Amino acid sequence: TRSDPKEFWYSLVFPNLDLDGFKTGIPDRQENKLYQDYVSAVEAAVGSVHAAGVAHLDLYPSNVFHRVRNGSVEVKIIDWDGAHLIGESFCGQHLRINSGTVITAAHDTFYIDALKKRGTEDIWKRLEVGNSKAEMDTAFFELLEMED
Repeated sequence: TRSDPKEFWYSLVFPNLDLDGFKTGIPDRQENKLYQDYVSAVEAAVGSVHAAGVAHLDLYPSNVFHRVRNGSVEVKIIDWDGAHLIGESFCGQHLRINSGTVITAAHDTFYIDALKKRGTEDIWKRLEVGNSKAEMDTAFFELLEMED
């Protein structure tokens, strides 16, 4: 119960993504078309968010759900509690971003750039859902530093 009737409580309600056929995690890279379609769908979704002036700042495999519907890959991005406006000064703690850093679209695009790299099986195993964010961050940076 609320003691002050003027106090507002807000909640975000999302559809059940599992029931809607969405899966979390990066699709198997051996399924080349599905994997490439996934990367393209993530890139388009993140581009739309950036066009609206927002950076997600917490893109990881566990925060990107995907499904195939009518032959195309659809994605839903979750976990928006760390999102900032592009151009805003970052005010928090993050493994990749120092407090006071001005937010740019590049803070999200490293996820997409890493997905486009070939990498090794060891690196890709560290990107599986359930691993720590520190481990995933390290793996993403290793992918970015690799030559194709």
